Amino acid sequence: MILNKLHNSNLLFLNISHTSLNNKEITAIANVLPHCKLTSLDVSSNNIGDEGVTAIAKVLPYCKLTSLNLSFNNIETDGALEIAKVLPYCHLASLDLSSVKLKINIEYSSGIITIVKALRHSKLTSLILRHNHIEDIEAIMISKELSNCNLTEFDLQHNCIEFMGAKALVTELPRC
Repeated sequence: MILNKLHNSNLLFLNISHTSLNNKEITAIANVLPHCKLTSLDVSSNNIGDEGVTAIAKVLPYCKLTSLNLSFNNIETDGALEIAKVLPYCHLASLDLSSVKLKINIEYSSGIITIVKALRHSKLTSLILRHNHIEDIEAIMISKELSNCNLTEFDLQHNCIEFMGAKALVTELPRC
């Protein structure tokens, strides 16, 4: 199995997107991460939910990952909160949470806002939140949390941000 080989591998980038991974399988992969050299993991477009993301979050402070793509999975607020908790303690520089299911949950804003709040204490330089139905109200809330972060890339394309949200973001981004 691939997991046994990761221990002794020189592999730095692993793309296992579009492979129908579920929570159980991603948990097994997460358990190997602290013991391998991987710096980039793409598990986008799978069947990973909050349980699987929580397993990844638990090992992030103990592994070498600098890039993590979780886009197009079934991540809701609880999973986003778990990632946000560990951002200050891990090596991640790039995080992609495009088209996750945060908007379905009434507590949507808390997951996104908690991640943005954690930016000040993290090493993240790239945060991608495409296709998350972020509207002006969330963009304004996000803009208030952007001071003193290290972002050099903040991708919000294909959201529902209009003039007021864009104005708030443009006003605050120079402080980032």
